[in-house]
Amino acid sequence: MSVTFVDAYARFPQLQGLLVAEATRDWSHLRSVIHAARRSILHPSHVPGVLTAPNHAMFAWVLCQGEHWADAWPHFQWLGGFPAKSSTWEYVTTPEATYARCYETARQAAGA
Repeated sequence: MSVTFVDAYARFPQLQGLLVAEATRDWSHLRSVIHAARRSILHPSHVPGVLTAPNHAMFAWVLCQGEHWADAWPHFQWLGGFPAKSSTWEYVTTPEATYARCYETARQAAGA
């Protein structure tokens, strides 16, 4: 049985930092990250749960780091003004400002 990026994250939340590091180490994997999001938390049959917000935060962060702004926008739409605390965003020096800047850049890139 193969385990996708999202499966591993959802089953083992303590690996969040490692998964983000792996995704950002080699940006060629971003297409698979985008497809993983579409097959999981962006899929119409997805039922939100306790890991939905952290998953959206993680996808938004990784896609912003790879400058896939329009692909990050659906995650920001779901998160809205989601506070950066207790998510992937807390790993930056100024999480709230970084989140706000990325949110606005993604919104503009998506034409929203």
